[in-house]
Amino acid sequence: MLLSGLLFGILPCRYGYAAQGGRLMQMLTGEDIVSCYVSGIDTYDSVSGQIGQEVVEARVEEQNFPKHTVILIDNSLSITEKNQKKIEEILKGVIAQKEESETVSLAVYGEEIHYLIKDETNTEELLDAVYSIQYENQDSYLTDILYEELEEQKGETEYTRFLIATDGVDNKAIGYTKEELTAYLKTNPFPIYTLGCRYKENDAELENLFAISRLTNSGYFLLDDYEETDSIVAQLNENVMRIELDVPENLRDGSVRSVLLSFQSGQKEEKLIGEVSMPFGIRPETAWEPQTTETEMPIETKEESQEDVLEETQQETVADAFGEAQESQTKGGPDLITILAGVVIVSALLFLLMSNIKKKKTKGEKEEQQNQKKDENVPHRQNVEQKKIEQDRDYEDDRTILVPVQEDERTIFTGKRAAYILTLKDRNEPGRTFRYPLLHRIVIGRKKGEDVNLVLSFDPSISARHCEITVEDDVVYIRDLNSANGTYVNGERVRGKERLETDDEVRFGRSCMIVEISRQNKSEGRE
Repeated sequence: MLLSGLLFGILPCRYGYAAQGGRLMQMLTGEDIVSCYVSGIDTYDSVSGQIGQEVVEARVEEQNFPKHTVILIDNSLSITEKNQKKIEEILKGVIAQKEESETVSLAVYGEEIHYLIKDETNTEELLDAVYSIQYENQDSYLTDILYEELEEQKGETEYTRFLIATDGVDNKAIGYTKEELTAYLKTNPFPIYTLGCRYKENDAELENLFAISRLTNSGYFLLDDYEETDSIVAQLNENVMRIELDVPENLRDGSVRSVLLSFQSGQKEEKLIGEVSMPFGIRPETAWEPQTTETEMPIETKEESQEDVLEETQQETVADAFGEAQESQTKGGPDLITILAGVVIVSALLFLLMSNIKKKKTKGEKEEQQNQKKDENVPHRQNVEQKKIEQDRDYEDDRTILVPVQEDERTIFTGKRAAYILTLKDRNEPGRTFRYPLLHRIVIGRKKGEDVNLVLSFDPSISARHCEITVEDDVVYIRDLNSANGTYVNGERVRGKERLETDDEVRFGRSCMIVEISRQNKSEGRE
């Protein structure tokens, strides 16, 4: 009980909720706007908005914008018959008073969730779903259910709120904890209204439940304290307005910025402050051609080219000499013997030069053979070789290049090919691509260390050990490693463990990468 109080705050003597002043319920990011949903503002003369330090245009819509209500009902027998009737009356009132365009989804849950109706606007069909709720003898675990449902709704562009009726927050021995759920809601806020029901000694579970509503600026009610449900219905159907803020192009960088809304009413001013991820601006389409890097020609090819050049030069020299001899005879110049003597001298010089080149070639081949023998004596070669191109520090393309795994290579631990190949393509420089085998875990950072596999040394805003990418049960996840500038997936900061999929955009510091995850066939064993 004490621990729960410290984590989630102390509840008042009477479990109830009374709205006081304006509340910022949710903020959603579009291509070039941020939509702010506000409740509790009854009267105002004007509204102004600010993103960071820039004042932006604010447009107000008080109704007729998309809304979605997700209702989750704990249908275990821990909900008493008296509270079952109250829940039914509340749901009937919420549905009857909803806006015409508002969609509603209704689900019951125990250890698993079951939707009775989804994304419905028809009042009669919604009421039929309410009447069909049946309560069963089962355990119920809200944290897992709610966490997964929040993930399902993540990325929606319409105002989405949850209404939950249960006897409190509880989680499985193996599953999401209430602390993980709380951390998730701090970075992905959804309005969550709660209806609590007493059952035996469940004060701690109710405290955790109502703390979720306080965290999301939403209403919470202990049904056992209410004989009538009209006041609860009225507060659940409170007015919400949408305020759209235009995001200037210079702020469309995916960063997290503060938003300030100011409501002016006569001489009074009420301010609401929140944080939201900025949208990413669309880069202008430009024709891109891959840049070729001048590479040193192999020794054998280079020397053969020199021989060809010398042979051609020799032929040209002899031809020129004979031409000069013929021309000299015609004009009465030097005789043929003198010209031939010059040709012999030039040929001798060319012969000495070619002999010297062949000696160098033979020496290079011997050194290469010795190096190959040394490599054969090494017991194991790493799957991925890292080569750093040492260039002048003034060049902007100083980078680390990874050589991909060959088809017939195996890992030193398992003898199996990598289950996946992770490819990162620089969003701002499409020619900069990194490819790495992903079997269990990859650590990404700026400096090569004991466990840093993928080194991105070109960006000083990347931490030495920035983040890690793992595979768990054939699902790829990314986790920040307490980096200085954070890790972001599709503009949202990674807190804890986030799922990673192909075409996701990941930002490490100032660098933005497009993710591609390709599956590879596993071999059954070591050859």
